[in-house]
Amino acid sequence: MCNHRWIVFSADLECCFISVQCSKCHAKGRVSKPSQRELKKAFFATSLPYVWTGGCFRVSILRVKSDILLAREKFASEYELCLKQGRKYEKSGDLNSFFS
Repeated sequence: MCNHRWIVFSADLECCFISVQCSKCHAKGRVSKPSQRELKKAFFATSLPYVWTGGCFRVSILRVKSDILLAREKFASEYELCLKQGRKYEKSGDLNSFFS
């Protein structure tokens, strides 16, 4: 279990939230309903990221699938399609082709 160290990297002024990422485990999160002061400071975080000090309890962790998991799912679905169509699965390209 990670003891998150959140880094502010952007702010969405229209939807009013701050985007953060853990410097240890790379989990992404969001701070909803920031104060005007917090939002103003986060606006410049794209060029000057900083450590979030507003409390970890305010960060909602986003559940995002990793590239590896997405590649495995793509491979599995292509493999299943070949089986259903009675074709032999032939991988085209290398593993990087699964990421596109």
